[in-house]
Amino acid sequence: WYQRRVREAVVSTQSTGSSGINAEYGWQRLEKLGLLSLQRRRERYTMILVWKVYNGEMPNVTNMNFVDSKRSGPRVVVSRYCYEAQGANLSLFEGSFAVRGAQLWNVLPPDVKEAPTLYQLKSALGVFLKSIPDTPPIRVPTSI
Repeated sequence: WYQRRVREAVVSTQSTGSSGINAEYGWQRLEKLGLLSLQRRRERYTMILVWKVYNGEMPNVTNMNFVDSKRSGPRVVVSRYCYEAQGANLSLFEGSFAVRGAQLWNVLPPDVKEAPTLYQLKSALGVFLKSIPDTPPIRVPTSI
């Protein structure tokens, strides 16, 4: 946790001194520097973990069910009994690795999912993620 905060502080400090970046918001700054937001990095890491489970490099402790689809490549199917959760338990369930990982994995194009090595997956994943706008899910007011 501490090391991550130090890295972010360094990036923030370096980017504020860069020309033309001072007035930018945090996510716009990251875009100019070619970096991903924290949310996007978390999603990327989750997709890498699901790929490792799919390829047997990590144990499948969440019992993810992979189903091959001709159109979209391998997909993850979440067990039906899990959707019987209600209220606060449902929101915890929807944010879990099994569900969030499945949602993110199923969005990926087949060529990314079927990358033969981790290095090729990371490369293809980087290209795919840069094609999607990396803006925050909420709107930040420009003035108070």
